[in-house]
Amino acid sequence: MISRSAAGLAAVACLAVLAAGCGGSSSTAPGASGTRSPVAGTTAPVPASTPATPAPATAAAPAAKPPTPAPGTTTPAGQAAAPRCHTSQLTAAYTGLNAAMGGVRGMILILTNHSSTTCHVYGSPGLAFFDDRGFPMATHLTWIKEPHATVVLRPGGSAQAMLTWRVNVDGATPLRPDVAHVTPPDEYAYLYTNWQGGPVLGGDITASPLRTAPAGPFPAGTGTIANPFNGMCVAAAADDTTVVAWKCDPGAVSQHWTGYSDGTLRNGGRCLDVTGPAVGAKVKLAACDGAASQKWSIAQVSANDFGSIGNASTPTVLTDPGGSTANGTPLQMGPARGDLSYPWRVSYHQYMTG
Repeated sequence: MISRSAAGLAAVACLAVLAAGCGGSSSTAPGASGTRSPVAGTTAPVPASTPATPAPATAAAPAAKPPTPAPGTTTPAGQAAAPRCHTSQLTAAYTGLNAAMGGVRGMILILTNHSSTTCHVYGSPGLAFFDDRGFPMATHLTWIKEPHATVVLRPGGSAQAMLTWRVNVDGATPLRPDVAHVTPPDEYAYLYTNWQGGPVLGGDITASPLRTAPAGPFPAGTGTIANPFNGMCVAAAADDTTVVAWKCDPGAVSQHWTGYSDGTLRNGGRCLDVTGPAVGAKVKLAACDGAASQKWSIAQVSANDFGSIGNASTPTVLTDPGGSTANGTPLQMGPARGDLSYPWRVSYHQYMTG
């Protein structure tokens, strides 16, 4: 299956798919597997594991260890300057989805140390696919054979691994995962993630060893933030500051929002912000400065595919006053009343977790 072409897939992906991601991946020469890794070039097993974050059903395989961003240091293989990172210390997200000829797809998996303690990773991640009901799907994970390096992750540091797979270029690809359980190196507990890569031919996927990720927040997918009931979307006004409700138009750049690993929501390189802590405070676009008022999360407390969007600096949530359908209505903050209070449907939310 994919093991017979793992190296070729990775090479194609690095040359033609994600130049930026591959550049970061190849800077440190790690690879193969850790203590509990399968032999490189073989298919990794997918045993059950214990969830570290709320998630349905069983989980992925144990993995090996790797890298981080700004607050990160790479040391020679096997020389760890800190204890191993445990699943509970990490968050997982994806960035850089792209395509190459021949149906090759590629994406970067990012593991970030969200704890207050320095730790290290070394090896390759485990991964298992599931559908939206929590049932396991065919997963054939191959770890690419490359040398490893220990990556020390200080708080906020990240490691990255390249994922590559194929789709059927001549027709539909039947296997389309909804969820991926990601297992950090040498761990059995998994991280629950919404799979962002679309269909995966045969469930065959390769993963490179973890390496140090570049510094800075990582962008996730870009999409819309829509009211699920009235067809209105969050949009940037012409003044590049005011944020308003506007009839949804998928082609409108003013309605394209990108979630970042630091919890920000960005449009045109500027961050969604609030003007004050109280109910009724307006929202705006402002220069990104790392303030808590620019951190957001989706609070989905039911099986609905929508939820309220809360702000880290206030106990309030983003609202379209009165559910207005008038273009140009300024958005503001309202009281949080759970999943149905002021719901929004976000077409991506890897980095926005409630």
